[in-house]
Amino acid sequence: MHLSAQTKNGLNLLTDKLLSIIGWENNQGDTFIARTRHLDAMRITVTHIDNAFNNWSELEILAEELRYAHTALGSITGEFSADDLLGEIFSKFCIGK
Repeated sequence: MHLSAQTKNGLNLLTDKLLSIIGWENNQGDTFIARTRHLDAMRITVTHIDNAFNNWSELEILAEELRYAHTALGSITGEFSADDLLGEIFSKFCIGK
């Protein structure tokens, strides 16, 4: 199945995949434990994905909202961002000395 921003076809697959990545299972009786910052990051991610779907015809806004969603998810996984990479590169060089 494919994911479509226009028809929202396949959105349930994306949601299921994101939930499985963070360890959520829909089993009654089980307890889901997450840190508050993880839940906040997921809420922010969902907001940006919703904004992306609502602006699917405006590519710049769509791309920016998806980037924000990616950044929010990266705060949970500890992913290394482009800004982190630039900071690492420039911290290793003595420029102008």
